Amino acid sequence: MFHALPLHRSGRGDALEISSSGEVTFTWDYDARSDELLKLYSKGKQEQWDAEQRIDWSLPVDPEDPMQMDDQVVPLYGTKIWDKLSEKQRVELRYHSQVFNLSQFLHGEQGALVCAARIVQDVPRIESKFYAATQVMDEARHVEAYRRLLTEKFKFVYPISKPLKTLLEQALSDKRWDFTLPGHAGADRRPGAGRLPAHPRLLEESAVPGGERLCDAG
Repeated sequence: MFHALPLHRSGRGDALEISSSGEVTFTWDYDARSDELLKLYSKGKQEQWDAEQRIDWSLPVDPEDPMQMDDQVVPLYGTKIWDKLSEKQRVELRYHSQVFNLSQFLHGEQGALVCAARIVQDVPRIESKFYAATQVMDEARHVEAYRRLLTEKFKFVYPISKPLKTLLEQALSDKRWDFTLPGHAGADRRPGAGRLPAHPRLLEESAVPGGERLCDAG
């Protein structure tokens, strides 16, 4: 039987503090120039969802294979090391592989949350701020859901990986707000997730090609 490690709880010493020289942009021009962004903003408001209500958190999980995934997704699967592992060792490796990946999704969602918040303060047009604000709330829900999944079902959270930490540092330390957009897209890597367009012009141009896809609830 697998015995979970104690829950990793982040304290002040685990915090990532990034100095940013970006500027806050206010606009007193409230005439929207992009009907497409306003439509996406409206759609985002209508498609709000509650992770506490939408997900049945009472469902049990298999402690030996919580995500019920094929072993081929385990990095060591098919190697000589995998062949030498006992079933108990494979259970532990399977469990920790799943926890590590989900932990990086959790940290990435928080990164996307902070990136979206910065975009709200930096973009010049009011409709762009409206739309980016819907992404802030959406990313907050993602953080909420992954946090609850890991703390209640897996009982363990891995620290942020070095590559993801570097991505967030680079995206948020640059004073150019448009540099934050690819950082947001990179941090929020889940297929099908609602996210801001990775190219800054999509937030500022009047036409957003394929824009209806951008506000998917995720």
